[in-house]
Amino acid sequence: MKTKILISVFLILFSFVAADTNFRLMSYNALNFDGADRITYFETVFAEANPDIVVMQEMESSAGCDAMLGALNSAIGGFARATFVYDSGLQNMLFYKTAVASLTSQDEVTASPRVVSEYVLQIDGNPLRVYSCHLKASDTTTDEATRLTAVTALRNHLNALASGTEFVIAGDMNFYRSSEDGYAKFIASEANNIGRADDLCTEVGSWHNNSFYADVHTQCPRLTSFGGGSSGGMDDKFDFIFSNEGMNN
Repeated sequence: MKTKILISVFLILFSFVAADTNFRLMSYNALNFDGADRITYFETVFAEANPDIVVMQEMESSAGCDAMLGALNSAIGGFARATFVYDSGLQNMLFYKTAVASLTSQDEVTASPRVVSEYVLQIDGNPLRVYSCHLKASDTTTDEATRLTAVTALRNHLNALASGTEFVIAGDMNFYRSSEDGYAKFIASEANNIGRADDLCTEVGSWHNNSFYADVHTQCPRLTSFGGGSSGGMDDKFDFIFSNEGMNN
């Protein structure tokens, strides 16, 4: 198990029910993945986690996405992927089991420093919008404001959808605490609540360097930096999966 944790870096899973179909969704920051290495490690993680839908960040190239698709099909089988869209070098990607879901469209929501990728899936004939979100890193007032601006852009996009739209937002959010304005924007009750989200993890508070939340920390197990990863140790919960309010009611 320790080996798997060491190569996971960013990893979070959640299981959902859409109509009569159960499915497991994984969000994973692949850390500057270009397909050149770490394939066998990803295969090990995928085989253990057995996801049906995988939302990824930091995919560097279309070739890297093909390599990751190969890893999923080697470990589990039956996966396809979305179209690669270049965005400043740290791209999002969606992989899905074709027996569970089909991809009907994809788009981008403009945000900084990276776009939010939108993927519209059909599961049992029901549309589900999946968003891969990689917000600004670091713990400064300016960084928090940048995260809030990106979340606001996404929520405005969601608010413009039809009432009752089902969605999942997953990714590397870089929130240090639940009191942060960007986090609060995701879940806040406002005049328009079509885009209101639920945090599917109930452990909320000040996550950074707080052993009380060790069981939900996702970033980063490394004490020595290599391959572009940070070296702070596994003391943050930067990865989240939100759903539309009441999806699992």
